[in-house]
Amino acid sequence: MAVWTLYRTQEVLNLLSPSCRREFCDRLNLSQEEINHWDVVSRKIHVVFQDDGILSQYEGFDRLEFDVQPLLGRYQRRLLFDLYTCRDRKIIERWMLFLFCL
Repeated sequence: MAVWTLYRTQEVLNLLSPSCRREFCDRLNLSQEEINHWDVVSRKIHVVFQDDGILSQYEGFDRLEFDVQPLLGRYQRRLLFDLYTCRDRKIIERWMLFLFCL
């Protein structure tokens, strides 16, 4: 998310006319050095995707194993509420499969 934000911010700044960009940067107290630093930082951040294209928290996140049984008893209502209010069908299907496999 950070890489995307830094990249898109630079992209939007480049779309502005020089006078609008200068005014915008002045209002936010952004120096050209800071904007250049964003580019350096965004290129150094390692972004990890799982095999199915999902963005990982970090390398190896998709291979973590943990016991969910204690959580289900404690947070079952919350999980069900999250599923009920979720509009993303893929997330719902994954949770349903996850709960079914327990």
